[in-house]
Amino acid sequence: MPRPRLHVLALSTTLLLVVVAVAIWRPHPVVCFLTEDCGNCVDDDGDGLVDRKDPDCTLPADGGNVGIGNPVAGKALTKCQSGIQKAGVSYVLAKLKGMHKCLNLASSCIQLGKTNCQSKAEAGCEKVLEKVDVAGDKLEAALGKACETNGPSLDDLKLSTGLGFGAEEIPCGGSFGSTSDVLVCIRREHSRRAERMVGISVPRATDLLVFAGQNPAVRYPDLAEVAPSNGVLSGVPASEAKALLKCEKTIQKATVTLTSTAAKAIHACVNTVTTCLQTKPNNPTCIDPKADRKCVKLVGKLVHPVTGLRTKLAAQIAKGCNDPSLNVDDIGSDAGLGFNRQNFRCSVFDFLDTDLASRAQCLGVQLECEGGQIVEREAPRVREFGALIGILLPGLSFL
Repeated sequence: MPRPRLHVLALSTTLLLVVVAVAIWRPHPVVCFLTEDCGNCVDDDGDGLVDRKDPDCTLPADGGNVGIGNPVAGKALTKCQSGIQKAGVSYVLAKLKGMHKCLNLASSCIQLGKTNCQSKAEAGCEKVLEKVDVAGDKLEAALGKACETNGPSLDDLKLSTGLGFGAEEIPCGGSFGSTSDVLVCIRREHSRRAERMVGISVPRATDLLVFAGQNPAVRYPDLAEVAPSNGVLSGVPASEAKALLKCEKTIQKATVTLTSTAAKAIHACVNTVTTCLQTKPNNPTCIDPKADRKCVKLVGKLVHPVTGLRTKLAAQIAKGCNDPSLNVDDIGSDAGLGFNRQNFRCSVFDFLDTDLASRAQCLGVQLECEGGQIVEREAPRVREFGALIGILLPGLSFL
């Protein structure tokens, strides 16, 4: 059972998120559908319950704050858990960076109006996107090494007291008949979330990929949900182009930084708790105070209102995008960076203004949402661990 004691940090964070949640998750008539989408951080059916808190969705894993009770087998589980997280974030970052490089090639062509540029963008994109595909293969190989070679049994992977992947069978579209099935699901879900992160950070991504000779509907099928095409392939006035491209790259870099930093902190927390539960089941001081103190410190740095990740993200974007030669309206325009395409999504999260600060906040919230989904695909018991330690993990507070 979760301990009744809450840290001051956890309590203050909880109170803040309750206030935010009241605003964010109040019913929005325009987003009330018949069924809940269990992976978009939005109350789609208007019942006040979001994603896997909604009874329409599969309950998350919960092992009751215990491990499988076998330290030897628990060591294999701990190694597998750590390997999944390490390989997973490496792949997500590789896909983010690779797709960003391609999109920058296309965006530069359009904004700078260079002659014979499109064919070079097509060739350059294919080259970097092939590397993204290779990164996916490397992910699968790394997962196999961590979890199949002398790895845990399938039962231990699926048990709620193991890694909890049994709770991910329905979200992954079927039952897991082998360890390989689990690993294939992890790769597919990481690929989906990486595409969504690309679309969130580059709203024109679908059209830019088409310009670069790609077929995003086939190659990146999850991109269009957050970056729908509208066929606009024009650019801003030449006097703004360089400043706009700098702003675009700043947003992309901030996206990668937020993803990497958050993953590193949350992974360290999850791995510490997993190690305690699975390999030291009879050592009560492993969770409290060791894991407890470590997790509070790590997560505290992420959510701090002054020095936290979202604040740093906003500052980084402000520094790279506040240029006197750039018309701020073109950060939103179809010919600019296209962030007006996200106005509806931002309104759902109650960031209704279109100033730079609000856009940065909306970007941060969406990235945290996607990051929370990635973490849960890697460590299905992560919500349970957060409750055990008494903290709210970024991103998962939405779900």
